[in-house]
Amino acid sequence: MIVCRMEQSLLDSGAWTRVRAKLDVPRLCGYLTRCGIRPQAFDPDKVMMLQSNNGMSNPTYYIQQSGSRLPGLIIRKKPAGKLLPGAHQIDREFRAMKHLSGTVVPVPKVHVLCNDATVLGQSFYVMDYVGGPVPNDPGLPGLLPGQRAGVFAHAVQILAGLHNLDYVSLGLEKHGRPGNYADRQLRTWSRQYELGDEQLAKYHAQRKAQIAAAASQLTRIGSVERGGKGVLSSSSPPSSSSTANGACGSGSGDDAKDRLVERVLGAGAEMRLLISRLSSLSKQRSVAASTTSNAGSTPPPDPDETTLVHGDFRMGNFILDLDGGVEGSEGPGRVRAVLDWEISTLGHPLLDLAYLMSPYYSAGEGGFLVDEETGKGGLPEGAPSRDEYLTMYCTARGIPSIPETEWNFWVALNCFRTAAIVHGVFARFIGGNAGSTNASYAGSAFVTEVRKGLRLLPRQESYQQPRTEHRLSKL
Repeated sequence: MIVCRMEQSLLDSGAWTRVRAKLDVPRLCGYLTRCGIRPQAFDPDKVMMLQSNNGMSNPTYYIQQSGSRLPGLIIRKKPAGKLLPGAHQIDREFRAMKHLSGTVVPVPKVHVLCNDATVLGQSFYVMDYVGGPVPNDPGLPGLLPGQRAGVFAHAVQILAGLHNLDYVSLGLEKHGRPGNYADRQLRTWSRQYELGDEQLAKYHAQRKAQIAAAASQLTRIGSVERGGKGVLSSSSPPSSSSTANGACGSGSGDDAKDRLVERVLGAGAEMRLLISRLSSLSKQRSVAASTTSNAGSTPPPDPDETTLVHGDFRMGNFILDLDGGVEGSEGPGRVRAVLDWEISTLGHPLLDLAYLMSPYYSAGEGGFLVDEETGKGGLPEGAPSRDEYLTMYCTARGIPSIPETEWNFWVALNCFRTAAIVHGVFARFIGGNAGSTNASYAGSAFVTEVRKGLRLLPRQESYQQPRTEHRLSKL
């Protein structure tokens, strides 16, 4: 009964659903029992399993033994199918949370990393389930203004605390390479983007060939024999959409998918322009820092500052605590745990901050700017303004204000990286390997992020010396 109530509660939350990508439950239970993670053996006939609806990159499962009052376990694994090189680094995620345990950064307790593909077909790791809501909207709708303010404040404190940690003393000096972070991001995600783009181009070419073949076949079927002679029917030839609906797909769903693929492929020129501008500005930043340093004047921000960075630090990767530690009471709002450390590394802290502040640069639903056409969006009550949030971060870290040109560079780089990530999600969706029902929306998000990044950068590729205080440009 305990498991049944928990199952229904998780399903009602909307964050969990019935298992879509099936697992070998008996083999998994045998492995968990051998590891001794829980005192009792895992019986495959007495466990409840659900799948997260938020894990687009790595399928995530909840498993609980019937009758157990201990926390459930989370199984996070690589997806099935052929994977892009360097993607789905769950070993990195496991290592980060293991070493961050007991620091100012709240993380779930991790138990074991399994690289034996005979268990579940791919590598996976096991950690404790942490209860609490995981927001799917960065504006945190449904929270009281005071709770929202508390979550925003705690989140930026955690991020500043992460960036101030001594990663060497934590044993994470090999978690990444120090320096040249912007250039490394550009190389890594440009490569991932091009690999995904090849997959989409191949799919698009196959679809065109299928539609052409179906149109030819239906034209032949439309011919009739009259008097022993093959004569075309007087009816009109079938349209390309009708051939797609008949022999090539399932109707309007496939048509919509084809149009979205064409739109994503068509934005490729803009994506490559964004990459070019960011690469040029990155070089100019390094030259400017070197020139100013040699001249003996006030140095600009260090383009190679290195800290431990999360890489995906956003509200959707937080488990919230809204009861103030007392069940049933309303607390000020805090972050109970930070999830999804797959792309954590050593890098520049401002990219983490830019990613957390992405909603401040987005209009419409989920964004903190108002969409002039729909009227949706806007800063939610209790949330700090853009400048206030930047100030809160700088104060927590004990650093000066961030110059405008420097900040806009990192926001644009964040747009590029986000575009590359959602492009990969969309490519997996087209290939049938995405782990979330929301993956199709990644195609439109890719186009939006690319154009947003271009608007933040100067059209002329010149880098102006940063001023000593920031004034953020409007989109």
